[in-house]
Amino acid sequence: MKKIMLACVITTVLLTGCQAQPAAPETSQLMLGPGVSQYISVDAQPGGITDGGLLRQGVRVHNRSHSTRKVRFRVVWFDHAGFELAGLSSSRWAIHTLRPGEPVTLSRIATTPKAINYRIDLFPAQVSQASSTEGSMK
Repeated sequence: MKKIMLACVITTVLLTGCQAQPAAPETSQLMLGPGVSQYISVDAQPGGITDGGLLRQGVRVHNRSHSTRKVRFRVVWFDHAGFELAGLSSSRWAIHTLRPGEPVTLSRIATTPKAINYRIDLFPAQVSQASSTEGSMK
């Protein structure tokens, strides 16, 4: 009886493994720049596919501080192999003003169906470009 049960489990595992599609490398993430986590709360990362088949991704945040803050935001898009799709207009930095306590959803739509994954960068507006690659992964 144990041999039959073991044979069924092995067969199920093998059949499931044969049907699995290779997954794209996981690069979906949120990168917060220096100090942003001290005054920003990340509430959600909504995303989906548009009617035209393009990837849409964003981040819902709110400013926990008592003063208005400016942040830089962008979505970096990646292809099926995990390589960055450089030069997309939706990957450009944009400055957003966050008022105290106000919830805001920052989002972008990829401009090509080749984009299947993403990374969201959220940095203080005053951070220099030289340090824009430093941040914390969330």
